[in-house]
Amino acid sequence: MATSHTSFIDQRNINIRETLLHSGFYLGDRELLQHVHWEPNGRKDSLFITEYPPPSNHDDDIQSPDPSQKQLATLSTVVQIAHNNYWITSDAGWRGSTTITPHLHDAKATCIGVAPHDTPIFLNDFPIAVDNARNLQQKTATPDLQLRYGFACNGQGQSTEFKFCHVLFERTTEKGDPNLIEGTVDLNGWPVHSDAAENELMNMKTNYRATPLAAYDGAVVEMHFNLSHSAFKGKDTYTADIHCIRVLKPPPPTAAPKKHDLPATFDPPANRWCIV
Repeated sequence: MATSHTSFIDQRNINIRETLLHSGFYLGDRELLQHVHWEPNGRKDSLFITEYPPPSNHDDDIQSPDPSQKQLATLSTVVQIAHNNYWITSDAGWRGSTTITPHLHDAKATCIGVAPHDTPIFLNDFPIAVDNARNLQQKTATPDLQLRYGFACNGQGQSTEFKFCHVLFERTTEKGDPNLIEGTVDLNGWPVHSDAAENELMNMKTNYRATPLAAYDGAVVEMHFNLSHSAFKGKDTYTADIHCIRVLKPPPPTAAPKKHDLPATFDPPANRWCIV
């Protein structure tokens, strides 16, 4: 039984990797850089699609995107979510006003992705992912700025860490309308962990909604994200905003109390491009 189970998992990972490679936007693909480019996007630079990979036989029934329409590139990679610095929680660890996050609705949930040592097929791609990440950052780096912060700015080689973030709260466009933003929930009963956050939440209930994200610290995940860059106060900042997460391998069980995060789900391949 063990051998059969292992073979099934290995084949599943092979299939997932082939799908990611065919997308053209897998960070572990040596040809990634020819498919994307940086462009100004408001006050920041964003990564856009340059060209799509050629369709495969499986894509005959899929409508091709319009090449005349600019589209943000949604990159993907496979990482293990680290236990350390894990803040994909219901209040992102916000404990009060700071210069960067003066209000609870400014806080972003964050996590660190590291090399997936328990999945060899994706571990082999990790050095390529690191090289691509460094090259992407270099392409939009500000001349003469040495300080870099964010996405792939910590560690070297296999010890490189990828930082991901998620916008926890979305502002509604009309006061009091509870059905404006798909995939969000109202803030009644939304858990927070400090008096400061509780007070902020009371003032947010009319104009903000929460955007839940399913995730596990310690899990091996397929991470999809959009990459942006900004230069501010003498440093380059690279932000990887999570688009969706698919859990490939859950974390080992623990007896420790869990934070108030939302449980992840195992979704079939057909649904894994959906925002969760």
